[in-house]
Amino acid sequence: MSTLPNSVSNADLLKWVAANPDKGFEPNMLISATHTTDWQWQAVDDQMKELKRQNYITMLKQDATGLTYWTITQKGQNYLRALQSAEKTIEEDARGDASPRRFRWRL
Repeated sequence: MSTLPNSVSNADLLKWVAANPDKGFEPNMLISATHTTDWQWQAVDDQMKELKRQNYITMLKQDATGLTYWTITQKGQNYLRALQSAEKTIEEDARGDASPRRFRWRL
């Protein structure tokens, strides 16, 4: 039984692309799809295409084996940092260890 999840977040996809600039990507690297016709495979493929459409990643090439090579854009790096910051805040709030939020208003 695979320890990989059935789905993956945009943050996880962007982290993978940022960490693996010279590796070809296929969904089985992040999810537990067993066939290319599995709904999980298609869902991840669609997520990657959507990230590309939004200019968060750029497709570099696709090789003869079907692996696609991606690179993260500056916009994608900014989006990834924002997602990671939001995840951290949510986790801190869930644990109850977040420091009180203080706002300073300027008039």
